[in-house]
Formats: sequence, structure tokens, C-alpha cells
Amino acid sequence: MRKKGKRRAWLALAIALAAAGGGAYALLRGRKAEPASAEETAKVEKRAMDDIIEVSGHLKAKDEQEIRSPAAGIVEAVSARSGDRVAPGDPIARLDSTQQAYELDKLAYQIDEERFAGNRRKVELLEVELEARRRAVEDLTMRAHIGGLVSRLELKPGDVLKEGESYGRVIDVSSLVADVEIGERDIPRARVGQGVEFRFPAIPGLVARGRLESFPAEARINDRGLVVLDAKLVIAAPPPGLLPAYSFDAVIKAGEGREVLVVDSRAVSYKGGKPLVERRAADGSWEELPVETEGFGSGLVRVVAGCAEGDELRIPSPGAKEGKP
Repeated sequence: MRKKGKRRAWLALAIALAAAGGGAYALLRGRKAEPASAEETAKVEKRAMDDIIEVSGHLKAKDEQEIRSPAAGIVEAVSARSGDRVAPGDPIARLDSTQQAYELDKLAYQIDEERFAGNRRKVELLEVELEARRRAVEDLTMRAHIGGLVSRLELKPGDVLKEGESYGRVIDVSSLVADVEIGERDIPRARVGQGVEFRFPAIPGLVARGRLESFPAEARINDRGLVVLDAKLVIAAPPPGLLPAYSFDAVIKAGEGREVLVVDSRAVSYKGGKPLVERRAADGSWEELPVETEGFGSGLVRVVAGCAEGDELRIPSPGAKEGKP
């Protein structure tokens, strides 16, 4: 009986091991039977694109004047203050001219003496000197040379000034201007008079409209070694709230919208710093092609040359792509 019991136990164990082995084999077969993951691809598509030139910079006043002291001296009177509007020629401040007035009177007396003595030539020379000194006295009054707003004035009667030092500013903000750089690729599409749309981080939602006012007859190489064209943009009627020095991003309307080719940026690899793609050939194989691309945004790149609409490109695994330069 004991022998029969042992036989039954061994038989049950053998059946269990056989079942387990069969299950493992089936599992392995099932895993081997699973299809390999499909290659990820992307199609070259046509998209509508605005014909614009993107630039950025800072606003500045149409015109500005530093209020400088014409000579060393003491402030006798101040005729304006910060925030005042002035016209060309308006007095802003006057230096004490007591000594200069005395010298004028003395010179006038000397002219009378020479005239009485009949020395006509000397009288003529002294009269020229008298006129020059009168102008020098007039210059002791600091005046506005442009029409605009006194944005800063640090003067009060009794202040002792140094010749040539700046003590204030007048700015003309009837329009605002900006100097920007247009990149080499966009230079051929830039034209004087093209419309410009400005947006400002300081005033979200505000869109100001202006124009491309002017640019020189030649480009230049900037500090970063890039070929650029300097251009002046103008906002002729600034919306309320815009101030000089505000930063902006702007688009120059270079023409009507156009269609461009775009593709998933992951489909572009680099070899030796040059972009290339793998395109599916007619026989189903993959062929490597050099391409020329530009940024487009939203995970896409613009295909400038090398591919056509509808081309299927392979997206390589991250480990297979050489890093961008």
C-alpha cells in the first residue's frame, strides 16, 4: 500500500511539472509570436504661413535733447519743471549773468570812446566783439531745441553747475521709433513702407501698428558674426501707455501668405552638423537624404529643400540621432 501511495505521489508531481513546463513553453512561444513594434514615421505636409519678418527691440522717443549747462555758473532762475510740455526756443533755466552784463556795459563804453576818437576801424572790431558777447550772455539761458515733454529736470535756483553736464531731458513722444536688425535670409523681402505689428510684455494684449520707415543701402556683420540689415520702425500714433524703453516683439508684413512644407522635427538628424532625413523609397527601403530646414514652431520644422509634399520620413530612435549642433 505504501509503495502504491509513493507511486501516485511521484505521478502527480510529474504531471504538475509537465503542465508547468508546457505553460512556460506556451508563454515563450506567445512572446516570440508578438510582432515587433512598428517604426514611427512622419509625413511631409503643406501648411499656410504668413509672409512675415520677425524682429524685436526697444522703443525710443522720436527725438530727445539733453539739457546741458552751457558754462560753469549758478542757476538764477528755472522756467520749467518735469512733466511740462515745451516748444522749440522755450526757456528752461537761466544762469547768473551779472559779471557778463558788466563786461558788456564796459565794452559798450569803450566803443563810445573809440567812436569819439574817430578810430572807425577799432570801433568795427569792438562791435563784432560786443555782438559775440551778447550771444554768449543769451546762451546762459538753457532752452528747448525740440518740442516735447520735459522728462527729467534736476535744477533749482542757487545750484552750482558744471559746464557740459546734463541736468535734464526733453523727449518728443509724438511718435515712437525702434532700431532693429533684419536677418540675412529676410533682407530681400524687406521694403520701406511695409506694415509692422508690435506686441509688448509690459502691456499684454496690446497691439500697436506702425511701418518700416527706413534702412541703409548696405548690410553689416553684427557682434555675433551674423549678416544683418539695420532698419528703423515707427509707430506714428502711439496708443496710450506706451513709453520709451519698453521692449517689444514685432512682425513686419513682408507680403501675402504662402504655403510651406513642414515635418515633425524628430525626423531630422544631424551628421557632421548637417541635417538629413531617411525617406521611404519606392521599393520600401529607406534612403538617406540631405535637407535644408528652418524653425517653424510647435514641434515642426520647415523643409526648405530636399523633400516634397507627401514624403514619408522615418523618425529614428533617440539613441540613433546625433545631437543638434
